[in-house]
Amino acid sequence: MPALHDCRRLYLALLLSLLLHAAWLLPSLLGPTPQPRLQGSAEPPLVLTTRLPGPANALPSDAAPDATSQQRPAPAQPQADPQGYYSAEQLTRLARPLVAVDLNIPEARLLTLPGRLLLTLWIDEQGQVSSFKVDAPDLPEEYTTAVAEAFSATRFAPGEIRGQRVRSVLKLEISHEAAPGQRP
Repeated sequence: MPALHDCRRLYLALLLSLLLHAAWLLPSLLGPTPQPRLQGSAEPPLVLTTRLPGPANALPSDAAPDATSQQRPAPAQPQADPQGYYSAEQLTRLARPLVAVDLNIPEARLLTLPGRLLLTLWIDEQGQVSSFKVDAPDLPEEYTTAVAEAFSATRFAPGEIRGQRVRSVLKLEISHEAAPGQRP
């Protein structure tokens, strides 16, 4: 009989463990867990959009991309600027980030109104950002610096001219809009 009593205790412990695990895991499987809000922070997060301005001869945005859309004919004998960097219009393949740039930064809480940030990156032939310039006159400096640092820490596939890796200048426009239901 003691073995039967021990078996019951084992089954009861197993059942209790399963119930506790289910109670702990079930809410996360059914939906997102509400995040605690700080006093006075009733606004939803901002919506960020990044746009790479294309050159004048780029395909329209509604055109279906294909394998050749990344390759563009290059002008004859492109000339670099005095520092050796080529503009986007001169490249046959634009520089592009190898991974998604994480703009989920704490400084985003400083944003209260929609706005935009123009960011110019100078990327060397190894894909490293060698310098950057920020133009965002209406945004907090802490935010613009954090965004620029996030992009400058990102590794890029370098720009190319006819298959040759070159230094290039990449200009980005980063817009943030009020999230749905948020008023500026």
